[in-house]
Amino acid sequence: MDCPINTKINDSHFTKLLAEYKTTPQGKKNTVSALRKLVNRSGKDIFYITKDDAKIFYDSCINDILNGTYKPLYIKTLIHSLKAFYKYINELSANNELEGVSFPCCYNGNPFDDIIITIPDKLEYHEADFPSIENIDALLSLCPTPSLKAAVCLAFKMCLTISDISTLKKKQIIIDGDKMYIKFVCKNELGDYPRYLAVPDDLYAMLQQLCNNTEPSYEYLLISKRHTPCAVRTLEHALNKIVTENNLGNNLTFSSLRNMGIRILLNNGALPREVADYLGIQGKWLSRYENVPRYLIKDVNKFSNIEIKQTLF
Repeated sequence: MDCPINTKINDSHFTKLLAEYKTTPQGKKNTVSALRKLVNRSGKDIFYITKDDAKIFYDSCINDILNGTYKPLYIKTLIHSLKAFYKYINELSANNELEGVSFPCCYNGNPFDDIIITIPDKLEYHEADFPSIENIDALLSLCPTPSLKAAVCLAFKMCLTISDISTLKKKQIIIDGDKMYIKFVCKNELGDYPRYLAVPDDLYAMLQQLCNNTEPSYEYLLISKRHTPCAVRTLEHALNKIVTENNLGNNLTFSSLRNMGIRILLNNGALPREVADYLGIQGKWLSRYENVPRYLIKDVNKFSNIEIKQTLF
């Protein structure tokens, strides 16, 4: 494969590493494109990239999004490609499989390992991007299974992503007195920290029932009819089926449910910094919710107050 990247170490060695890199042909193209951009912007060779270089490069990519130079999805793909490639190089180094060559990019681990990708799919939301409260209310009464209803509520009332919902494990559900929390482990520049999200009272019984109704051996909260964890595609297909059959509009998805939940949190008086911490995102992305008309937010039950316990390990 032609990889016109000057490493100043050994082009044939890089080509060999890339040839043995286990990914799809498109994945290799994405990797080469990302490495070329990294080299051009940093002025450094591939194997001399440090964690500081990775951080500076990531910040420049964020500026590309804000300036409209690149789409968020492209930057996501680019950063994921770099993170995966340097993980591969570090694993080879740890297993002494680099033919005795020592690379600076392996001295302190994966340079991109500390990069937290908090890039939104959209920089700004408008009224058309949000489902109506009436359709959400109808949806909640139409969910045919407890698992799907719980998934919808977790997206709307707790602003969880569909990925977080489908991979939610029962051990993440913590009961402290008469309160229930869902625990997530997040990363920031200081390291890993636990994030406890308070569960609204009306969701408490629903989640507890799901836990009690599944076999103790099941690790995940949401289980399909085949007794396997509900995949993202399974949940999305089930939701789309109900929405289509009942004419609930074309903007009712797990993503739009979450976005609506975020907007309601802000509308009910939660501070942007609190909401950003709650979501595990950077506060600057919250500005994209500011253009939603206030009249769109109406007649909803008050959400539980945001409660966050942030402690560094």
